[in-house]
Amino acid sequence: MIRLEVDSGPAGDSTYDWALWTSPRLIYNDLNRKKIQVFSPKPIKCIIPARDNESLKSIGKNAYELEVSTGSTYFLFEKPQAVKMPANLRDLKYEVKLRKTGGREVEPYGFAGASLEELTIDGITKKGLNAHPPFNGETQIMFLLNLPKEKLAFTGSAGINNEAKGKSDGVEFSVFVNGEKLWTKIVQAGEGWSDFKLPLDKYEGQPVIICLATNSLAKSDYDWAFWGDLKITKQDDKK
Repeated sequence: MIRLEVDSGPAGDSTYDWALWTSPRLIYNDLNRKKIQVFSPKPIKCIIPARDNESLKSIGKNAYELEVSTGSTYFLFEKPQAVKMPANLRDLKYEVKLRKTGGREVEPYGFAGASLEELTIDGITKKGLNAHPPFNGETQIMFLLNLPKEKLAFTGSAGINNEAKGKSDGVEFSVFVNGEKLWTKIVQAGEGWSDFKLPLDKYEGQPVIICLATNSLAKSDYDWAFWGDLKITKQDDKK
């Protein structure tokens, strides 16, 4: 059993003991499947497995067993939301986290975070999500979805408010699906919209975590980042 524990120390004074475990994980180099047991602080609703044939077996209260292989397996405390095609991500539930360089996770504060907005760049208006990153860190917008068993594509645009031209040092936009980076680009204010279209073939019929990350590249002044027209559609849908 691996147990993560923190203590206030010999003096028993916990003042400013801002302890943090960053991304705890088990890593092994053996390519064979391994059986592991997991003890969770609350019930696990489902998993996003590294391989299709991984399944979770309950062995007691909040205790589970499964066989894992190489790759990342996610344990989820809530069930993914079902989506119908076409899906506009601005209409779906999402969660926002700020991650500082070094891995420390904090709650949104001040200007740093995400909100439903619309933005016009070079005369083209798009509805979507404002995603101003924090100083020396990134804003992460996460969608937990259950995709239908269809050939799908994820499309959208990334941009920075033109009023930040000459003031922002740029923002790195990245799209992750189940931890895999599918698209990334450093965007400068004044460049217009940067469009992307990402096939989701390998995820059809599966639960996914789509993470939209905007990184400040250190300074966050005037990093008025925006995700526009975020949609999941059938690949043959030209709308």
